[in-house]
Formats: sequence, structure tokens, C-alpha cells
Amino acid sequence: MVAISSNTEDSLTELFSVQHFQLFPDNVERLIIDGVVEFSDYYGRWYSNLVDTDKILKYWFDECVAAGPACPMHDDSSEAIAQRVHNVFEGLRAQPLSVFNGSAYGVLEFGPVKKYLFQLLYKPFAGLPPLNHPISFVEQHLRWANHIPSLRGPSTQYHAPYPNSAIFPILIIECTSSYAKRHPYPPFCHFLDNIAAFNPTAVIFSVYD
Repeated sequence: MVAISSNTEDSLTELFSVQHFQLFPDNVERLIIDGVVEFSDYYGRWYSNLVDTDKILKYWFDECVAAGPACPMHDDSSEAIAQRVHNVFEGLRAQPLSVFNGSAYGVLEFGPVKKYLFQLLYKPFAGLPPLNHPISFVEQHLRWANHIPSLRGPSTQYHAPYPNSAIFPILIIECTSSYAKRHPYPPFCHFLDNIAAFNPTAVIFSVYD
């Protein structure tokens, strides 16, 4: 008898458990599982993981519009807020922002901040509303920094030889090794471009999940 269990959120545990039970049905006495992985998509396009992700972001923007001036990112429409949030991330991509609070300091960079936003999508009702103030703060300070040449400096954006190649090793692990082995490097990057076009959180998801 083999027992497969996980005390944390782990899609791979679910995947391997179902595979084991399908291969050895006579060995199964009891199966308790909180979700079923879509095998064809998990080993193929890998798109279903991102279904409705944009709807969660739209909820955030819609609620901010409804809240009016009480929301620091308030604007006339959800589309306007979405564009401002996009501009914040693009600003951090081009020029990370130095921050400090008197006792500690650090640098806000595109990757970690967008990854943090993606993590909040798992708990949007509790996590997204408090994010309005920090995003507004960064938006204001990026505007201020862009007016001071000494703070702008040269762009720190990394231009990879292939799109998103900086995270390619992680993507090979996440998107199944079988896909990477069957497709050479440029087509694999093309796959990443396609999934990113399907959903803007795709690149972050491929690193974080």
C-alpha cells in the first residue's frame, strides 16, 4: 500500500496521486482529493491554470471605481485603473525604485512586486484592497523620480536574447520536461509568448506556481 499525501497546496501531489491510482487501481482502497488536474492541458498547453485570472484583477479595479475617492487608485473606469497599474509595473521594469522607512531600506523591482501581486490573486478579498495605497505611492514616486535625471539613470531593463529567456530554466521544470525535450529553444519561447498573450499573469505564474 502506498500513501500519497500533502499538507500544503501542491498540484503535483494531486497529479501524481491520480496517475498512481489510474496505473494501479487494484491498490486503491480510499481516495480523498480536493481537486482533479486536467491531464491533457497540464502536459500540453498549460492554459487552464490561468482561466479567470483576469476576472480577479477586474474585480479589484471595479471595486476601486465603486469606492470612489476612498480608494487611492480611484479613477473614472476600471480600464483607466488597469492602465495605471500597468504603467507602474512598466516604470519599475525600466527603473527600480529605492525605498526606506528610517530603519530599513530596499529596492522595489518589477519581478518581485508583480510576483507579490500574483500571490494576492489567491486571496483577492483580503489581499487586493490594501494594495491600492502602496501602488498609488509607487505611482506618485515614479513620476517624481522621472523628473530628476540623476535618479533616472540608464535603464536597468534586461534584454534577453530570446523573449523571457531569463526564466527559461524554471519554465522547463514547470511546463513539464517532455515539452522542453520535444521542442527546441526558440519554439519553446514562442510557446511562452503565446501563453503570455492568453493571460498577462502567465509569466509570473510559470515562476511562482
